[in-house]
Amino acid sequence: IPDLLSEEEVDGVRKAVRSEVRELGLLDNDENCWSFFMNRVRQQLKVVLCMSPVGNSLRLHARRFPALLNCTTLDWFQEWPLEALQSVSFKFLQDIPSIQ
Repeated sequence: IPDLLSEEEVDGVRKAVRSEVRELGLLDNDENCWSFFMNRVRQQLKVVLCMSPVGNSLRLHARRFPALLNCTTLDWFQEWPLEALQSVSFKFLQDIPSIQ
């Protein structure tokens, strides 16, 4: 995405990865540092898209962007009963002291 980061932010990213680039035996110039960062982002980036199967939205998006179906993993979830949602949320929240 063009201009997502300011030049100052890009410099900060390069500085943050400079030592790791050196550890790989690469020259730690700006280009190598940025390439290292971008490769790491590509390897680790996860995106979650939530769409309802009701209506035309999912079908239209799949037609316009075929990679949504061809290059991703679809996890299809059915509606959960209220009791199940409450039980799972309670399990995760019970260990947080500030939430009673």
